[in-house]
Amino acid sequence: MATRQLSVLIACAATAALARQATAAPDAPAPPRWTLGLVGGALAPLSAMADTHVRGLNVGLRVAWTSKLGLGLETAIDYSPLPHATVDGATFDSIYGLAAVGPRFAAGWSIVRLGLAAVGGAAVDRTRRTDALGVTTSTDVAPAAQVGLELELRFVQGGGVMLTGGGTQTFGKLDYRYAYAMGGLALSF
Repeated sequence: MATRQLSVLIACAATAALARQATAAPDAPAPPRWTLGLVGGALAPLSAMADTHVRGLNVGLRVAWTSKLGLGLETAIDYSPLPHATVDGATFDSIYGLAAVGPRFAAGWSIVRLGLAAVGGAAVDRTRRTDALGVTTSTDVAPAAQVGLELELRFVQGGGVMLTGGGTQTFGKLDYRYAYAMGGLALSF
C-alpha cells in the first residue's frame, strides 16, 4: 500500500512540474557576449605573392563582441614569419603582422556557432635580405582587408574550439594576397 501511495505522489509531482514548465514564460533573448579566440594554423600565398613566398605558419587572436541580434564587432590580430622563396641566392627573414577591426555577424545554437567577419586595418612587413652584396632591411606598412568564416564548437559553458578560415588582401607596396586556415581555443563570456 505504501508503495502505491509513493508512486501516486511521484506521478503528481511529475505532472505538476511538467505543467509548470509548459506554462512558464519563454526564455529571454540571449545577452550580448564576448568571444576570445586563440588560433594557429597555415598561410598559403595566392596570385603574385605565390611567386615570392612559400606556405608558412600563422597565429592569430580574435576578440569579438556579438549583440543579442547577432551583429557585432571583431578585432583580428595575426602574426606570421612569412617565409620567402629563395631568389638569386638571397635568403630572407620576415616578420609579418596584421591588425584589423570590423563588423561581424554570428548565429547558431548553444553548441555550434558560425561567425562571418569582414575587417580592415593595417599590415606590417619587416624583411631582412641577405645576399652577396650584404644585408638590407625594409619595413613596409600597408592597408589590408580580411574576410573570415569562423566555426565555434562549445564543449563547456565558457568555451570550446574555434576553426577559422578566410583570405587577406593588402594594398599598396606590399600587394599580398593569401588564404589562411587556423584552429584553436575559444573562450566565451
